[in-house]
Amino acid sequence: MVPGTPTEPGKPWNICGEAVTIRMCPYGGGLGPRMKPFVEYNEAGKIMVIETPDGQSGKYSACWGGIESLRAKIIGAQGVIVSGNMREVDDCREVGLPVLSRGVAALGTKQFMRLGKVNELITINGVMVRPDDVVLADAHGAVVVRQQRLEKVIEMCELRVQQKKLVRKDIENRKTMGDAIEHVKRKFGDPYDTFERNPRSTLVSTT
Repeated sequence: MVPGTPTEPGKPWNICGEAVTIRMCPYGGGLGPRMKPFVEYNEAGKIMVIETPDGQSGKYSACWGGIESLRAKIIGAQGVIVSGNMREVDDCREVGLPVLSRGVAALGTKQFMRLGKVNELITINGVMVRPDDVVLADAHGAVVVRQQRLEKVIEMCELRVQQKKLVRKDIENRKTMGDAIEHVKRKFGDPYDTFERNPRSTLVSTT
């Protein structure tokens, strides 16, 4: 996948916002030509999450490019996550809107895919995404959090940050990795049990 499109290559970035969900479908199906362009469903402060179709229509085409990035940024969107391809990477970087995708394609959507559903349940990489779920993303990938679990996840993340700070401090003081981990276990418990182990917890990933 493309590990994001920051304003400047190599410049760190991260985004967090509620999801606007879009499902694209193979050309010939969907809501029809009278629906407004899907980019117009972006909302200020939110992150558009797009499920693209499997098969040939999603393999060789891209629904997101520079013009879409420009329009979404003007609307005030935080960023975009696409389960399929993006195109015009340089244009997207110039706009400065964070975009995550699985890959890059030269072709657009014409005769490949069209808008199918808006703000309904979608699935990306086995992960269900609902409208208004909280999405967090950076150049490494993205995760989705249910609203009802948000406070618990924040609490777990704060603990994880403390654990990593302690490990880093021990490593800087020339302790071995094993000793640093044991130190964390004594103070906080097993750091590897902080989160539920779920190989499908990410929407898109660099691996």
